[in-house]
Amino acid sequence: MGVLDAKGLLLLANDGNYFLTNEGFLNVIANLMQRKFSESQIDGFVYFTVDQNSFKPNSRLHWHIWTPLYRKQNDIVLGQFVNELGEKFFGDFFTTLTGIPLTAKMKIDNVEEGIKTIDFIPKDIIYMKKGSR
Repeated sequence: MGVLDAKGLLLLANDGNYFLTNEGFLNVIANLMQRKFSESQIDGFVYFTVDQNSFKPNSRLHWHIWTPLYRKQNDIVLGQFVNELGEKFFGDFFTTLTGIPLTAKMKIDNVEEGIKTIDFIPKDIIYMKKGSR
């Protein structure tokens, strides 16, 4: 028995893959979703980073990304669910898992602005050996 008002959500985690920038991953995913899955049961996806630190200029914090994109328009019910899921993931689960409390968060409603706000850390910096600076 199907649920008529169910929403399809695809969660895509970047767990330390430095092949593309966050913007590059979002472009590939959005293009693929538009070309291959526009008629599917997937109503939106969330691209998020786990073991992939990003930085924000003038901030000493390591940032993680939680970027939802929706197939059609931003469905209010799905959008509220996705925002709450992201807050619980990073605020509760991730903190419990790592022991590192959430110290700051930003909510940016414009995708282009969000991409410009948080930058990708290149793998040569991430994998730099101790003492080689």
